Amino acid sequence: MGACVWLLAWLSLWDWPNLKSTLLCWLTVGFTSVFEAQQLKDKPHALRKLVRDAFTLSAVVLFIAELVSFPLWVDLLMLPSLVVITLLIAVGENQTDKLGVPRVLKLLRGLQMLAGFAILSLSYWLVAARITEFWSLNTLHEFGLPFLLWLMFIPFIFLLAVSKARSRAMAS
Repeated sequence: MGACVWLLAWLSLWDWPNLKSTLLCWLTVGFTSVFEAQQLKDKPHALRKLVRDAFTLSAVVLFIAELVSFPLWVDLLMLPSLVVITLLIAVGENQTDKLGVPRVLKLLRGLQMLAGFAILSLSYWLVAARITEFWSLNTLHEFGLPFLLWLMFIPFIFLLAVSKARSRAMAS
């Protein structure tokens, strides 16, 4: 990923304001792709699936949701609350044999979905209210940069899969 960023910076397609998009790209698509590299040997269509996943509607939805930032006090209230709900769900999933736990899990998942819907709705409303501010070449650049980084990262994923397959073959 560092080599991709360096090359894009050399071509004047990356600058320090793009650091957030680059880190989000690495933490989401790039990081998970490294773990999915082992599937490339076993499943011939896995690379096609990885490329298709990067260009799904969820990428557009997440990009628009990330265009606006909430005030700090909202983030400081929202983030710990959502983390606690997620942790409660994780703990509850291991105790479904106890009475009442499935009902509580259903309630917690409903709260989680409601919070996600509220965040997305508010983000879309804020973007729509200031559409002329967001409709720019810079926004298009911010939207396209993660896709470009990921496409540049695919050869590394492929080489990683091949090297893992070779090391397994040599170990056998």
